[in-house]
Amino acid sequence: MTPFVPRLSFEKEFFSEVDSTNNELIQRLQEQDLNEGFLMQAGFQSGGKGQGENLWESEREKNLLFSFVLRPTFLDITKQFFITIITSLALADTVQLLVVDDSVKIKWPNDIYVEDKKIAGVLIENAIQGNQFEWVVVGIGLNVNQQVFHSDVPNPVSLYELLKEDVSLNEVLSIFEAQFALRYAQLQSGDYESLKHDYLASLYQYKEWKNYRSNNQDFRGRILGIDQYGFLRIETPDGEHSFDVKEVEYLF
Repeated sequence: MTPFVPRLSFEKEFFSEVDSTNNELIQRLQEQDLNEGFLMQAGFQSGGKGQGENLWESEREKNLLFSFVLRPTFLDITKQFFITIITSLALADTVQLLVVDDSVKIKWPNDIYVEDKKIAGVLIENAIQGNQFEWVVVGIGLNVNQQVFHSDVPNPVSLYELLKEDVSLNEVLSIFEAQFALRYAQLQSGDYESLKHDYLASLYQYKEWKNYRSNNQDFRGRILGIDQYGFLRIETPDGEHSFDVKEVEYLF
């Protein structure tokens, strides 16, 4: 990756327990003017949020749960999927550095997988004023030291399970901060093509014929990439189709 000079720095605040770091941070943004890079970390979330109605399971003090503020006023709102791209790339870069495993992939749009198991998820929320981002909140849950998962999530995994040892939460967070700052600098430079290339190179099941489900119908398909809005492009026997989040399910 071309070297870029990071200009983003993080200011961290830790809470032993919150409802969800995204909820808490968005509430804080409505009350005060937070700087870009303000990061809220929690030891436990009583109502951790995933995509849609999904919840994020995390044992107390075992995993990384955090959200942070971006103010990407330089970014055209039509390119907002690039926030998803840089976040998932930075998270994949982080896990890759820790597990040294080529099987680290991004399951569209932003889940991080090792082999066929989910190790991290992302939830991005934003506020737009006129034609510009007022703020973006990036929420991340990364399984670090949890050994047993009790929810009905079918395929979780943690760094502990992969490495067979505890990992420092602060160390993992520091690695992520550095990786995200690099990817954010890459975005600020307008290097969209390289970012998209890296994202596709890391995409789970990219160009492989696999089984999917949409509208309660199972089908065979092959991921071709993403369109300009970040929708997933899948080739099927009857042609190419594009899917938004929650419109297509991966069948394992």
